[in-house]
Amino acid sequence: MFIVFEGIDGVGKSTQIELLVDRLLAAGYRVMSTREPGGTEIGEKLRDLLKSDHSMGDRSELLLMLASRSQHVDSVIRPALEGDTLVICDRFEASTFAYQGYGRGMDLDQLRAINEFATGGLEADVTFLIDREGSFRVNLDEDRFESAGADFAARVRKGYKELARQVNWFTIDGDQKIGEVHREICDRLFDLGLAKIRDYGS
Repeated sequence: MFIVFEGIDGVGKSTQIELLVDRLLAAGYRVMSTREPGGTEIGEKLRDLLKSDHSMGDRSELLLMLASRSQHVDSVIRPALEGDTLVICDRFEASTFAYQGYGRGMDLDQLRAINEFATGGLEADVTFLIDREGSFRVNLDEDRFESAGADFAARVRKGYKELARQVNWFTIDGDQKIGEVHREICDRLFDLGLAKIRDYGS
């Protein structure tokens, strides 16, 4: 199963991924967690560039994101899935649609086509969107995305909400306590067939 967590910066994705990985490992599942952009040696170098180079144009940003994703899918995600490992990823293709599509104003149909080429058609089995009011972080000196401003973040968040209408998405209220968010995620995965997740720590 390929599980993806989405949401704007500051909603608590990393915390929930750590909790879920620990829960799944304790329940006896084979699990791997990874992130985008990144997840490979090439991807991590591109991640540093994407987050730090404020002179980068929007199309260059998109193509570097997709280059990182292509390498990630081919060398990490797909082999792990073929080896019966649960893969949990912090961001995947929906981030492209939310950030470069809704945030940067790029054409969504074009983004879907080029993303399908980059991923070879791989899609998440389930996507958790963690949404929370007032979660946007502002960092004017370093991160390009966090320094893009509140209006940009609002467009991205709106895009995520529209994307979340897809059938394999679950929107989680990130304003709940951390433990409540974690339990809701585990309940959703139990319903999708990960039965052992409830046997442990229920």
